Amino acid sequence: MKPRWFAAATLISALTATSPARAEVYQVDRIVAVVGKTPILLSTLRRRARPFVTTMERQVTEETQRLIAEAKLYRQVLERLVDEQLIARQAAKTELTVEPAEVDKGLDTVAKQNGLGRKALLREIERNGMTEAFYRAEIGRQILEGKLLMQRLTSSPFMVTDKQLRTLYDQLKEQDPDSVPGFEEARPQLTDRLRVKWLEEEKRRMLEQLRRETHIEVRLGA
Repeated sequence: MKPRWFAAATLISALTATSPARAEVYQVDRIVAVVGKTPILLSTLRRRARPFVTTMERQVTEETQRLIAEAKLYRQVLERLVDEQLIARQAAKTELTVEPAEVDKGLDTVAKQNGLGRKALLREIERNGMTEAFYRAEIGRQILEGKLLMQRLTSSPFMVTDKQLRTLYDQLKEQDPDSVPGFEEARPQLTDRLRVKWLEEEKRRMLEQLRRETHIEVRLGA
């Protein structure tokens, strides 16, 4: 049985392969997954993984552990790319789109949440190895995903009971009794927490259903 680091090294070798004769001008591209009839290219995977690989390399310096972490990261990013294709396909069927103004609003929301202006946010994004175009595309994908989930709300609306709220409240109170306010005061925050959890579960159910209904082939080396 091959050790984990060998498998990781094999995968990284596939991800970084170049043509020996033209390595300086040409990198081998290939299909690493297919969703329905849509291919996901190695170049796309590399591009999407690059900021995360850069961060990981600063944190993990030991070579074997870095290879293992990098292989795991590429697999995680590929899974995300597959999910995005599934969401994009479903959104196209229901004619859902995202306008540039919605992305602008999303950027401003993220900036406000972090106590920054949009320009300061973009500088921070670039400092972390991402371009504005890269980040705007990510915001757009998140908005599209949110729209698709909200569309499902019409057939499966979010509902919460006092019992659910009380159960969550008791859990939080037990964890940190001094900082949790009274039940009625905490009700809006409790409802928000349960809504977020419900949306996460609804997203998981949606993706599981889409995966069952769609041909998916992963060709990333192991």
